[in-house]
Amino acid sequence: MASDKELRRQHDIYCKAGLGDPELAHEVLSLFMEPELLAIIRDGPPQRVETSHVGEDSREGHLDFLFLYERRDGGFLKLLLEHKSWCDGDAPAQLCRYAGLALAASERKDAPLISAVLYHGEGEWTAPGAIERPGDGEAAALRLLGAVCYLLWNLMKLDLEALATRLSPKAWSFVVAMVGAFDAAVRAAYLDRLLLALPAEGSFMKQTLRYVSVGWGITTSELSATLELLRTEEGGAMMSGTFLDVELAAKAEGKAEGKVEAKAEMLLTQLRLKFRSLSEAAEQRVRAASAAQLDAWAAAILTATSLDELLAAEPQG
Repeated sequence: MASDKELRRQHDIYCKAGLGDPELAHEVLSLFMEPELLAIIRDGPPQRVETSHVGEDSREGHLDFLFLYERRDGGFLKLLLEHKSWCDGDAPAQLCRYAGLALAASERKDAPLISAVLYHGEGEWTAPGAIERPGDGEAAALRLLGAVCYLLWNLMKLDLEALATRLSPKAWSFVVAMVGAFDAAVRAAYLDRLLLALPAEGSFMKQTLRYVSVGWGITTSELSATLELLRTEEGGAMMSGTFLDVELAAKAEGKAEGKVEAKAEMLLTQLRLKFRSLSEAAEQRVRAASAAQLDAWAAAILTATSLDELLAAEPQG
């Protein structure tokens, strides 16, 4: 069984895969936008700004997005979105820090900013500062400040049946997959429909199958059997065959990740022996590094006279 940390990582990976598609992101995020906000922005998907406001030492546990919406008056609006798969009491402080960085970012410095948390998880969201429902004029004004409070967009409270005709099949399957990770009733009622709603091929279909296998706690054999039953449905045979490739790729990736983790732990042991102590930030950086970066640091440890000098070494070629 996967650890809580690994499950949260899988939630982040899948959320990034879905919201990385501007069309899908626009469909899902528009579900939560109040009429007055939708009236301000132009129709069509936002631009996703390729940046992260999470420090490298904490990026593993957080996933944030910055979207840039065109306004009908010719200006722009920034949306800072943090994804959470559990109720994180540190979220308000995180969003305040990220909002300051987002407002100072080079992209449209004059654009006002809204902060939001996209939540799916067990239990209610109890962190302070959340605005979940339309409020009075004062609450609306506070929302535009972004750093003072934040919008809570709770996937767990959506009506999946009603959304089946409102969203595209791809966006609907994304929402169902995310909600089903924490709702057994959804898993029981929507698995077949989710699989049939997926695109017949492509990376999103593969990512969703992998996420359902891990996030829903369904074994690969059970999922394969369900797909086999759907062979007669449109796209069923193709999905069933493709899943075998997905399963093999997942196993290969797991082995590769295991080797990288072993390299990181070995390097950390060497660093502690040479430099006596390591900061938590340095340890997190090592554990998050690629195999190539770990190899570069392992070579540099022979000549480096300080930890900063060693961590400045970059992979060759």
